Amino acid sequence: MCSIWRRPGSLARLARLQSRRSARITGLKRVPARGIADGDLTVSPASLDAIARYYATLVQGLSVQARDGASRADLEAVVTCAMAAWDTLVSADGY
Repeated sequence: MCSIWRRPGSLARLARLQSRRSARITGLKRVPARGIADGDLTVSPASLDAIARYYATLVQGLSVQARDGASRADLEAVVTCAMAAWDTLVSADGY
């Protein structure tokens, strides 16, 4: 492990960050899981996990891009692309 994580308190901060990232993935699964339960979506649990991780990764990337100065229009263009993938990802013969 990198020496930065050996500093006092670093492991606790790392654990908090990992917990937040995990909670984001869990949160991103909730609405599609409800859609599956209601019969609106036919996504397998494994696909649902991958889809949630995909969008969580997207959110993390957007955060980095915003921090580095990306414009709102640039960020919205990325979101538009990501949402264009939604129908394919949740279709029965998609992901």
